[in-house]
Amino acid sequence: IGVGNAGNDLCNAMGVTVGSKVLPLRHAVVVGAMFDGLGALLMGARVTNTISAGIVNPEIYAADVSLLAKAMLVVMFSGGLTMLTGTFGRVPISAHHSVVGSLVAVALITKGPDAVHWELVKEIVFSWVGNPLLGMFTSCCIFVGIDKLVLKRADPLRTFDSARWVLYLLSFQACLPFVLTKSPQIQVGTGTAVLISSLIGLIFAAFSSHVLLWLRAVKTSAGHDALAPL
Repeated sequence: IGVGNAGNDLCNAMGVTVGSKVLPLRHAVVVGAMFDGLGALLMGARVTNTISAGIVNPEIYAADVSLLAKAMLVVMFSGGLTMLTGTFGRVPISAHHSVVGSLVAVALITKGPDAVHWELVKEIVFSWVGNPLLGMFTSCCIFVGIDKLVLKRADPLRTFDSARWVLYLLSFQACLPFVLTKSPQIQVGTGTAVLISSLIGLIFAAFSSHVLLWLRAVKTSAGHDALAPL
């Protein structure tokens, strides 16, 4: 599952970066691996709790622990096989989909429909449909806003330099407060999370010009056109 997740889920996230030639493949793999590890460290416990006890009722297996262990082994094997098959077939799939589907199938076979928490399964399946639609709508709004406010101005570079503080601030506010408030290892208050996210966003905005220079140097060393837009 780990290999399939890195070869598929991680590439889904970093594929746009490589496709737009912001980063070469080797550097994108390093950056993606770093943040993939941070995500597992900071937020993995929440998902693990849902997978381990949220979808399938473990109490049903209390009288036969060995069956539960065998069932989880099957889930790991089938989920990993599904991920690897999709990766070799160049199909973008998710470890989440593979594992949830395997859990439901194993529970139905071993203990029947009563072993599955169907309400949670319905919410998960709904998120598989709703999240892409929400992501599509959000990305359209963000692109249209940046296109009109920055790219179509007479001097886009100067406009971006003036607006970068707001853009970086909003970028970090979009997801970092959730990590800081929900991560079992951190769990700070909402106000503190917003303050920390704002400070980090402003710091990155202050050093963004140096980051752009570094990206151009990386692209040049990788053989890309150094004058190509970032």
